[in-house]
Amino acid sequence: MKPIIGIISRVEFDNKHNISYTYTYESIRRMIIDMNGIPIILTPVINADLYETHINEYNHTKEEDKTIDKYLEIVDGIFIPGGSKYTGFDVRIFEKAVKKNIPILGVCLGAQVLSNYKRETKLEKINSSVNHNSNEKYAHSITINKNSILYK
Repeated sequence: MKPIIGIISRVEFDNKHNISYTYTYESIRRMIIDMNGIPIILTPVINADLYETHINEYNHTKEEDKTIDKYLEIVDGIFIPGGSKYTGFDVRIFEKAVKKNIPILGVCLGAQVLSNYKRETKLEKINSSVNHNSNEKYAHSITINKNSILYK
């Protein structure tokens, strides 16, 4: 059976329409399919404005914990994508996945979630000298070694 890969959703705010929305990147969904996996989007069930909620203000609920446990029963791996903001949901699902020994891949901002595990540090924006393609916003390519555990 193909592995089921949970993609943690992202949240953004649309100034033009004055709304926040939850999404996943199409390129990530397609990449998982191309790698013979089944993508599913993992989204918080907490009723809060995730865009405006600071990470230290995020209150986990019993309902959300039950939902995360259900998500983790069906996934074979977790993908934590990049973006402009991560939420307490990212951290909560990450911590529970670590305890269940579920493989996790964090890219860009997702890697920062992983790197801050059990640390008291705050994330800071790092100025980059990389010239980003304006059509791709802050996207960048990665290469995964075909002989690595990550590739498998």
